[in-house]
Amino acid sequence: MSRNRFVSPLVLEPAASRYLRIYLLAVHALALYALLLPMLISPGLRMGLIGMLAVSAYVSLRRPRSAAREIQRLRWTSAGHWVLHCRDSRQHSATLLPQSYVSRYLVILWLRGSQDHKYCVPLLADQLPADTFRRLRVRLVQTRLAVSPDSRAE
Repeated sequence: MSRNRFVSPLVLEPAASRYLRIYLLAVHALALYALLLPMLISPGLRMGLIGMLAVSAYVSLRRPRSAAREIQRLRWTSAGHWVLHCRDSRQHSATLLPQSYVSRYLVILWLRGSQDHKYCVPLLADQLPADTFRRLRVRLVQTRLAVSPDSRAE
């Protein structure tokens, strides 16, 4: 078995997530429903909270302008380094941090760039092709296993 298991780079081009939009819409709808229930709140305060909720829904459901959204493409090289391609044609080199999260439907990449700049890139299963998302999860788990000491060996 070769020492470098991942010969080819992994290229990620995340799309907008339909799951995230549905989740945000459901959370705001439930909050609106809760505000419309009979409560001991003055009508003025209730209308103010509904207005704040409408602004929150608008800001949340439009495409966010966070650092993660400015990243158009990510490339994980075979050497284990990350290259972040931004929408404004800049490229940043980064390394994967150990607090990255991997689950079946969600991956949260924590990356450290130059000058200790940290990037948090959440990726849901519907943002990438199924095979690419699976390969990303496998590489992350394999990398974590290769870096962390075996807890069973004593």
